[in-house]
Amino acid sequence: MKAMDSGLTGAVALRTALARPERADLAMQFHADNEHGLSVESAARTAGFCAEERRFADRPFWGRRSGHPPARRPRLRPRTRLSPGSGIHRPAA
Repeated sequence: MKAMDSGLTGAVALRTALARPERADLAMQFHADNEHGLSVESAARTAGFCAEERRFADRPFWGRRSGHPPARRPRLRPRTRLSPGSGIHRPAA
């Protein structure tokens, strides 16, 4: 799922950057924010699994891996909108 999500947002960001160069920075930031959010989420999930292991809780290996805060995925600012390039059409409902 991570690869699919990265590929999808990467494709959207690249298409936006190519079709609307004036929005390239916004599109690349969108992709970077998404990647960062997925990384934070993954670290938090891994920390949860490591925290469940009680036999070695006092050992540094487990302690380092179980101390992450809960994941919070970054959100786009409310005023930020991405739109498809001119060659992209939405299907009729």
